[in-house]
Amino acid sequence: MLDINFIRENKKIVTDNLKKRKTNIDLEKFLLLDNNRRELILKIEELRKQKNEISSKGSDIDINKARAVKQKLSNLEPELKNIEQELQKQLLYFPIFPILKYQKEKAKLIIK
Repeated sequence: MLDINFIRENKKIVTDNLKKRKTNIDLEKFLLLDNNRRELILKIEELRKQKNEISSKGSDIDINKARAVKQKLSNLEPELKNIEQELQKQLLYFPIFPILKYQKEKAKLIIK
């Protein structure tokens, strides 16, 4: 299975390989889903940070804010889980490259 980071960083190479293998994988849709996942992760992390800050203060006014943040988290976390599951499913259909050789000194990817 290909790494998501590899796909993201080497879009041209992956696109060429998909064409060569005559697959019907929608790379743009995959990358859009990955981008949505990354944005959702940032939102969830920010909400968790807010929740921790509110919890550390511990006043009555903050209880309502904490509940609101908790509700937002409970809505976003299942959505993130669904997106991650969909990405994992789609990754299974990406063909593996025949030979990948990584040269550390030049930091270039060579496909033979």
